[in-house]
Amino acid sequence: AAGAAAAAPKAKAPWGEDFSFKCHRQGADKDRIYGVGALSFFPAKPHLLATAGSDGECHLWDLKRRHKTAHLLKASTAGSGAPVALPAIAFSRGGDMLAYARSDDWSGGAAAYEATRGAGHANDVRILLLDPSGWEKREAG
Repeated sequence: AAGAAAAAPKAKAPWGEDFSFKCHRQGADKDRIYGVGALSFFPAKPHLLATAGSDGECHLWDLKRRHKTAHLLKASTAGSGAPVALPAIAFSRGGDMLAYARSDDWSGGAAAYEATRGAGHANDVRILLLDPSGWEKREAG
């Protein structure tokens, strides 16, 4: 009976329990891992999720297909070479704009904060105008 139990097929995990996003990674082997500081679902298509991280980048993920659909924001640096984190993001109701904050998130500690501040970076909130029509092509392909 023990052999029969070992040979029985494993029950499939509920959707979402068998998958983890490996996002906000950089380096040759993707060995540098940055924290995710904010999430926002795209209002017209709730299976599209934007993530923003301490790497200063914002990506759009297709949760149904489990892959990156768009790279919404590339990292900006504060003159010190360190990326400026994106601790907050939000889509407009119509999905044609993305508000985001750029700020130090203390992931690099006090020394990184002082270097960023010394390079002249000021925390700010910005608006990115979006064109979701291109995402459709990426979703389908």
